[in-house]
Amino acid sequence: MLGELCVLLNTPGEKVHLQGLVGSSRSILVCLLSEEIPKTFVICLNDREEAAYFYDDLNTLASEVEALFFPSSYKRSVHYETIEQENIILRTEVLNKLKDGKQLLVVTYPEALVEKVISGEGLAANTFQVSKGDKLSLEFVNEVLFEYGFERVDFVYEPGQFSIRGGIVDIYSFSNEDPYRIDFFGDEVDSIRSFNIDNQMSKEPHSRISIIPNIQEDLKDEERISFLDFIPANAIFLLNDVQLIADQMEYNFSQTIEKAETEEERKKWFAKLLSGKAFSKEIKRFTCAGFGHKHFFSNSKTVTFQTGRQPVFNKNFDFMTSLRIYIK
Repeated sequence: MLGELCVLLNTPGEKVHLQGLVGSSRSILVCLLSEEIPKTFVICLNDREEAAYFYDDLNTLASEVEALFFPSSYKRSVHYETIEQENIILRTEVLNKLKDGKQLLVVTYPEALVEKVISGEGLAANTFQVSKGDKLSLEFVNEVLFEYGFERVDFVYEPGQFSIRGGIVDIYSFSNEDPYRIDFFGDEVDSIRSFNIDNQMSKEPHSRISIIPNIQEDLKDEERISFLDFIPANAIFLLNDVQLIADQMEYNFSQTIEKAETEEERKKWFAKLLSGKAFSKEIKRFTCAGFGHKHFFSNSKTVTFQTGRQPVFNKNFDFMTSLRIYIK
């Protein structure tokens, strides 16, 4: 069964409908597939909560391929326009690692896909790479960070800030959940490590880091493209309900456009958002596997699994440990 599915998903543009997957059997299958097929997988669930549970499953299973969460930039939805900085960090991390060509398991949902992203070229042009051993003057670092829109403060506590104290530069990039501390010996980068903002304790050393500004809000002149144009062309999509995902994207798109009060504002949102109708067309060029109840692609091939819901074991742990999962 697994071998047959791998052959199908290795076929460019193939469409597959997965039947009989219940509960966490979907996340187990994704882990197994990612170990057999060295490509990026984009798993799109129906809403944020479902996506978050799936992402937690992947982390619990400790997949050999890194799993990342790709959320919306906004606290609730794009048409409420309340930015969540933590979400921008998560989005930037995904884009940065995709740019570097890493195989990933990206978990997302409609409200995240409706937002367009910076192009790969734009991301590269707005990335400041720092490596251990680099020759850099503090004046040059200060100038670059100002150009990127970073704010100089005494102590960093949120993304988009940096501080310089003697030969130590602290930078809170939008590419990492923790800030970086760069120690200089003269004009040479002596060490780089991330640190905890609460207790200032070092966490892990780095030989090379990427400093990225707020690519969602601060780069107003950069071209925006759909996330589907950013990911590798051979990426594999696994979707719960394609029609529901497209409908939810269309709703967010139309609600935001209708709220615009001027033609200029309307054009701005058109440039920043992807409609559900456009998504329905763009998704067809990718290899896709759907595990919802309905077939979205008319030419999809069906692969059926025999999984069932976990039986009630009433604290009988001997019975629980006897259960096994087999996927052939």
